[in-house]
Amino acid sequence: MASTHMSLLDTSLTSQLRIQVPLICGAMYPCSNPELVAAVSAAGGIGVVQPLSMIYVYRHDFREGLRLIRRLTDKPIGMNVLIERSSKLYLERMRRWVDIALEEGVRFFVTSLGNPRWVVERVAPLGGVVYHDVTERKWAEKGLAGGVHGLIAVNERAGGHAGALSAARLYDELRDLGAPVVCAGGIGDEQDFVAALKLGYAGVQMGTRFIATTECGAHDDYKQAIVRATESDIVLTERVTGVPLAVINTPYVEKIGTRAGPIARWLLRGRKTKHFMRLVYALRSAWQLKRASLAGGAREASSKDYWQAGKSVEGIEKIEAAGDIVRRFAAAAARLVLLGMLTASLCPSNARAQGGTARADPCPVRWTYDAPATTSYLSPLFVSDSAGDFFWWEHTGAAELVAVRDGKTRWRRRLSALTRPGGAMVSATLMRDDLLVVSFETTIEGLRTADGRVVWSRDLTADLRQAGVPKHTEIATGSAARLGRALVTAVAAGRTGWLVATAADGRLVWKRRIVGAAARMIAAGDRLYMLRSEVPSGAPSIIAVDSNGTAVAVAASLADSLAVRGDEVVFADGYVVTARVHPMTVTCPRGAPCRLPPSVLTVTGISAGQERWHLSHPAGLTHVHLLLLSDSSVLLIENQHVGRISPDGTLTPLCKLPGETPRSVAGLVDGNLVVARVRGMSAYALPGAPQLAATGWVMHGAGPAQTWAVRAAPLPP
Repeated sequence: MASTHMSLLDTSLTSQLRIQVPLICGAMYPCSNPELVAAVSAAGGIGVVQPLSMIYVYRHDFREGLRLIRRLTDKPIGMNVLIERSSKLYLERMRRWVDIALEEGVRFFVTSLGNPRWVVERVAPLGGVVYHDVTERKWAEKGLAGGVHGLIAVNERAGGHAGALSAARLYDELRDLGAPVVCAGGIGDEQDFVAALKLGYAGVQMGTRFIATTECGAHDDYKQAIVRATESDIVLTERVTGVPLAVINTPYVEKIGTRAGPIARWLLRGRKTKHFMRLVYALRSAWQLKRASLAGGAREASSKDYWQAGKSVEGIEKIEAAGDIVRRFAAAAARLVLLGMLTASLCPSNARAQGGTARADPCPVRWTYDAPATTSYLSPLFVSDSAGDFFWWEHTGAAELVAVRDGKTRWRRRLSALTRPGGAMVSATLMRDDLLVVSFETTIEGLRTADGRVVWSRDLTADLRQAGVPKHTEIATGSAARLGRALVTAVAAGRTGWLVATAADGRLVWKRRIVGAAARMIAAGDRLYMLRSEVPSGAPSIIAVDSNGTAVAVAASLADSLAVRGDEVVFADGYVVTARVHPMTVTCPRGAPCRLPPSVLTVTGISAGQERWHLSHPAGLTHVHLLLLSDSSVLLIENQHVGRISPDGTLTPLCKLPGETPRSVAGLVDGNLVVARVRGMSAYALPGAPQLAATGWVMHGAGPAQTWAVRAAPLPP
């Protein structure tokens, strides 16, 4: 168990930042004082400086404030960089603060509300790491296009400006992007912390929990309000910053309401007025939130203050030292204390499981690959050829393609035209057994699978300029799929989407403009299906083209309800299996507080449009994968447990994956399940040597992801 204990704390986040505990004390205006930042870092996590809190609230010169923290601890710290462009003066000050932070040794930066590229270009050459706040996939893709090294996924339970998705669904949307993802929102105790790491998050960011600490400079009345509050006391108000802000529902909030006025809402929607209105709100909220943090709340019933907090208040029971919180959370992860809802059983009581409740044996290890120590993470966008070679890319300060067979590296090649520092969006497709085609930034390259040598390279910039894309428009490639004899690559050009088809020899075949960028795509026969990242009002979320790039109707089997709900879905020939983690239905007594219901994993089999069977059991934050097998059964991987569901819904436990929960499933080859860890790969032999179905699709993380054929099919004649 020792390796498992270490694995929860040994993540890509701890490796990148050189910290001991994957826990970030998020930047909070106005609660991030130097003493709090230092205390979290000294205990093994990392505290993040909020410049306005440092200067405006706590009256420190920015450089001197950083040096104060350095006198309290020599451990790494971070800095929050707000890059919203509503004020040129503020943006220029932020640029100076970044330079000062670099001079004072800060190497971790968290960006939000804008394009992070200038931050990355400033800090990456000096060894800096940039993470970007996101609430959904489209912002994550834009952040990664700007070169960031990781993502902070702000979910619906966060304080401040919360997202709209649950922690589990947001992780599903982001986990295949090839970057570490940090969970932000709803983490109030050590059980939540462990559950997030088990789900696959590289770390956790907390804010509300650290307000209720002895080191935080907020007034004690504010801290006590957090301790007393339950999640039902948290509401969203537009009246502070102009966009929904999570606050404690005080009598004052109830009295004035939570919606911004009609004139303010109108100004916030205007192209020419929204930046001005955001500036007005920013100036007003800076004063309001500062007063709320530092002033007492003895007059709480009549106070005109706002107290920011997230739904993690549910798990906060006392005010304590920040260092004690970090150490307690770390100890819980090291002991694998899985409390409350979290369970990884694959033998639910209402499933017809063979073998009763006997514990499954460990899955035998076929081979293991450990990435070099310089690797921050490896991408889960894997392909394999008929010889059993696997190809993926690793981030080692630059993007490198890697070929591995039986756990041993055959070759690795740096992407030749990669110019941006930090992360990159990379797609890889096997056109033939001897030709791997990769796309990144504005480039498409063909490489020999034998040694990684570049056979041809094509820059898409000129093609799109000829099609009328303006000269200074930012262009970036996204997902790709093979359609007939060509590779179709999704390209974002500003807010416009394009599809570009390239032949196996690098020639341009066709290009087509589409409304909105394509987030995911899948090829089936002579059809290419795409899930759009931005959907116009009333338009379908899934569109399709044929092998000539002509728009075609979407089959009824690709229902939008499956695409956008966020389930794990596999389907072929009218047979559909879905896996969904959702809240249990509960009925609360009238007038009594209603606590968060436990989550349930439900796996459902559907044929001819009718539900045929379902399995259900408590799940918590569960990491689920489905694979459709050649005999029409389904392979279910839930955290570390592997089972097989027959076409009639009978569940048979197969084995248990040793060590940590896999970050993603790379494929099923010759009866071996290949999974990705944070910085490595492993292959496990499964009982009965199951094989993937020759046809069939998977929809994962709210969109089409890949075909089941992991090996390159021959090109059509």
